[in-house]
Amino acid sequence: MNSLYAAHIRTTRTQKFLLALGSGVGAFIDPTKDEYIATFGETTANQALRHMRRKMLADLEGSKILKERPLINSSTLDCDKLRSLPVGSFGAAYMNFLTANGVSPDTRKRVHFVTTKSWPM
Repeated sequence: MNSLYAAHIRTTRTQKFLLALGSGVGAFIDPTKDEYIATFGETTANQALRHMRRKMLADLEGSKILKERPLINSSTLDCDKLRSLPVGSFGAAYMNFLTANGVSPDTRKRVHFVTTKSWPM
């Protein structure tokens, strides 16, 4: 079986259900465990991701993002510039989120369980 993308792990519906259940319980017990949150999101969000993709394709900037698939990490972002943006802007809100949660653009682990190749990973 071929993988859909580099880090993809193929799963059956039963496996995906068990991953969602286990990671959901794990995240409920310890919401600081990012691997539980990520796995739960990846195994339960296909409908939401498809909807988001349709909305992005209908938008000029969204289409550009899906086409270019830009990497978002600490080497591609100017975090100081984002911090200086006006309150309420996406960049300022993103930096506030990262700071408040003690994470960086590099802390998100690779996606494994999303089952659509067309979603940027």
